[in-house]
Amino acid sequence: MRSDGAVRQDAVAHGFAQIFQAGHDLHVSGAEPPYKAAWFPLDGRAPISRDRARQQPSRLLRTSRQVVDFMGRHEELADFRYWRDDTRLPGLAVRLLHAPGGEGKTRLAAQIALEAAEDGWAVLEVRHRSDDSAEQGSNPAAVTGKNGVLAIVDYAERWPVGDLFTLLGDTMLSAGVPVRLLLLSRTAGGWWDRVTARLDDLFDLDAETVLLRPLGTRQSDRQSVFDAACDRFAEILGADDAITAPHGLQTDDAYALVLTIHMAALAAVDAMVHGVDAPGEPLRVSKYLLRREREHWDRIQQAQGTAAKPFISAETMARVVFTSVLTQAVPYPTGVQVLELAGIASTAEGAAQVLDDHRYCYPSTSGNVLEPLSPDRLAEDFIGLTCPGAGSEAAWASGLLAGLLKQADEVDPTSSPAWMRSALIVFIEAAKRWPHLAATELYPLLRTRPELARLAGGAGLLSLLEFPDVPIDVLRLVERELYPEPSVEFGLAGVGVAIRVAEHTAAASADPVERATIRTTLGVRLTNVGLHDDALTAAQEAVRLWVHLATQDPGVHMCDFAGALINLSTSLAGTGQREAALDAVQDAVHILRARLKDAPDVHLPVLALALSNSASRLAALGKGEEALAASQEAVGIRRGLVATDPERFLPGFVRSLIGLANRYARSAHPHDALEPAEEAVGLLQAMSDVLPDTYLPDYAEALDTLARCYSAADRPGDALVPMLEAVDRHHSLASALPRAYLPDFARSMTNLAGLLTELGHWEDAGTTASAAVDVCRVLVQEAPQTHLPLLARALNNHATALAGAARPDEALRLMTEAVDLFRQLAHENPGGFQNHFEQSLTVLTWIRGLPG
Repeated sequence: MRSDGAVRQDAVAHGFAQIFQAGHDLHVSGAEPPYKAAWFPLDGRAPISRDRARQQPSRLLRTSRQVVDFMGRHEELADFRYWRDDTRLPGLAVRLLHAPGGEGKTRLAAQIALEAAEDGWAVLEVRHRSDDSAEQGSNPAAVTGKNGVLAIVDYAERWPVGDLFTLLGDTMLSAGVPVRLLLLSRTAGGWWDRVTARLDDLFDLDAETVLLRPLGTRQSDRQSVFDAACDRFAEILGADDAITAPHGLQTDDAYALVLTIHMAALAAVDAMVHGVDAPGEPLRVSKYLLRREREHWDRIQQAQGTAAKPFISAETMARVVFTSVLTQAVPYPTGVQVLELAGIASTAEGAAQVLDDHRYCYPSTSGNVLEPLSPDRLAEDFIGLTCPGAGSEAAWASGLLAGLLKQADEVDPTSSPAWMRSALIVFIEAAKRWPHLAATELYPLLRTRPELARLAGGAGLLSLLEFPDVPIDVLRLVERELYPEPSVEFGLAGVGVAIRVAEHTAAASADPVERATIRTTLGVRLTNVGLHDDALTAAQEAVRLWVHLATQDPGVHMCDFAGALINLSTSLAGTGQREAALDAVQDAVHILRARLKDAPDVHLPVLALALSNSASRLAALGKGEEALAASQEAVGIRRGLVATDPERFLPGFVRSLIGLANRYARSAHPHDALEPAEEAVGLLQAMSDVLPDTYLPDYAEALDTLARCYSAADRPGDALVPMLEAVDRHHSLASALPRAYLPDFARSMTNLAGLLTELGHWEDAGTTASAAVDVCRVLVQEAPQTHLPLLARALNNHATALAGAARPDEALRLMTEAVDLFRQLAHENPGGFQNHFEQSLTVLTWIRGLPG
């Protein structure tokens, strides 16, 4: 805490924090950001000689060269200018521009950047830190004297979602200058849903999604794009005669893509220069350009090789190019390792020659090696046409991806080098257009090494799920890798896999026990990612199936039925049906107590779970004494179970400890809450150190509980540190999986605001409570039954903080809203909310008495 009484919050300064120099009360501690920001390249066309262009025509297609003048897109450019300059938008505005590869996203973004720079904006290019194509340490200095900042991120869908959230959060630190964040992506699927939910929930930002329409939708557009490209290519390559458009230009859907038209124009001009027939259909265009690439390799080998130092063969060059398309550009030492894994070079000397020869054909501007063939669409066609299954005889391509990934970490593939993730993601993208890649390479690889699904990341796995024909055996293997405890990164992707497997297995099964088990498991997994409505449907179906089985054979299935009732209780509570949730779990407790003597080893662990769940349901209805008794019994049972099998029973035990601490904190004996709370924090700290993805949610909840227990025990000064840590950890969880963890984050923010008020830090409390209210309002829009109590509490804390900060008029407005909500809640649930309603009336009376 500072000498002036303000709370000092530590934070990490990432690239944008340094650029914008946020200041205020933020103490900046240095740390490497997960991204690199550099000035966007605005230097226009890179020159290329006629001889070089004739030798390797694909160079003319590189976006960085801007060989063909930008044309059209007048509506899109006007729309982006309006978005950029719209003063009604907040300081940060976010847009996703998405379209299939080759549609012209990067060219449009470059034109947007150029216009922004001309209008006095600072324009930045942001790359992930794993992208070795950008130089290290290229962060610009602080932006000053500019009308705003436009930051552009290409391949946004390939970023780990957590790192993308860090960038989004860092841009929020901008002060006094508009920031526009433009993300480019091929898709706008599940990964983008997570990002937009996070922006909406945490920052009250409505990120915009723009699908870039095909420029070649109209026939006249296709012809004009083709003619303009032909004119420019003819100027460079030295062709004088008129070029005839391919027959399918107006009818083939593939020519709706700008890049496909440019490729056809380049092939037509190049064919004229060399006196050969121009290819017609798009596939033949790709084959033609790739054949010209191979001819270039042959010429280089003959021209540059000597008897003493022969140039690598065209066949070897093909293998290196194939590899570089997957890995993308990497530093030299990594390139040596890559060539060894690909079976191309086994010695440092051999690797040096291969890398040098490849760099001669594909020079890098960043000082790296293995610069890939471009553009992406041509590179993906090279992968598809080279791998066996598309008429290729390149046997060496079969298994090359597996070779590159053979050293990926088997225990934690996500810790593997970034280029391995790139290789898998690029291959998945190529397989979308070349299905044989999935059938012959990707699926066999996942059958032998299903853990590699985690290497692709949540976004990569969601892309894989877009394939309509993923074999069910592959999905089952992937499911086993992700469960029983998927990391937050794979929450939505994991449940997507689980749904596919569950639907297939249930439809094929004639075993009622298997079908009931499937529904039970699916319901739990849906609950864990916050899909409460879907979880409730699955839980209700599971109860229906289990009650039938339990009626037929109670000795075998009654415990399963009780477990299904517990899950149903959780789902009912998640949808705001508190009384029904209590009824369901109390039925489970009754069943388990009645059968405890028959098989205590089977029923006792389930009874402990039911009691913990029952305690939460009782507390929600204001039955504090009964809730405390249920928690005490649950902890007693689970402590005994831990003594017999700690690995199996410790997770449930610590959750019961958290519940018991909460019950004590709200009882007549709040000091008794500290012992179970401190025990839970100590255990979970050790557990989360070993398995952070598994136990971070429980650890965050334990920290929040400990802080509230300190406060309840009249030790608010001791509560601040664990509360701040709880907020930080809940923020991380909510960023990664908002549907599941945003309510916990809002609750922690509300609790922090109350604690800061208790400590007399009115301004900090008001700021925190205001953010909590904003999040709670979003939650209430989605599920009012569930989240109205939290909104009422947040409003109460915000009003109290404002009153303490001598802002009674604002406080009165918010407190009146809080009282109205508590009145409604008390009417519906007197046991749970009558006390809250009466307390809110007391606060309202106090605020009304303040001098206005």
